[in-house]
Amino acid sequence: MSYAIRLFVLCVLLLPRSINAQINTDFSSTEFEIYLLKDPLVSTTQAMKVPLNALQLASGPFLSARDIKVYRWPAHEFDLHRRGDSLFQKMSVERSSSAGVPFVVVVGKQRMYLGAFWWPFSSTVPPLTYITMSTPHPSISPCPICTQPDLRSDQKIHDALFDAGVLVQ
Repeated sequence: MSYAIRLFVLCVLLLPRSINAQINTDFSSTEFEIYLLKDPLVSTTQAMKVPLNALQLASGPFLSARDIKVYRWPAHEFDLHRRGDSLFQKMSVERSSSAGVPFVVVVGKQRMYLGAFWWPFSSTVPPLTYITMSTPHPSISPCPICTQPDLRSDQKIHDALFDAGVLVQ
């Protein structure tokens, strides 16, 4: 076999490996994501009694940085693309609960904190960080009765939103 043919075969065999080595296919390695729990019957109160890393999450994120148009960091308020808006509308109708619907904020594979989607018709005060479901610009609000640190402002969350290109200071 001639040198040129051997070189061609070698390039054909090794080229896909070298190209794949340079392409990042793990898009969620540092991505901001919000997961619902695997079991939709688990209440916010029940979820709060389970260690964060022991909660079973849904197989995929409910929302991710890809669904966010802009995230205003100081207010923790965000606007969603059409897909995110439709998910919020669907959640408002199908899963409304006066006790909230628990979620977990994840950056990459690290669970950052437990929160809940909360409806303004609820007569109870949210016992954790929450997202109000009725506002035109959803926001992640701190727990109004908690004494723990506000985990919304974690640097990893900031960096993930910045890297996604959606963060506004």
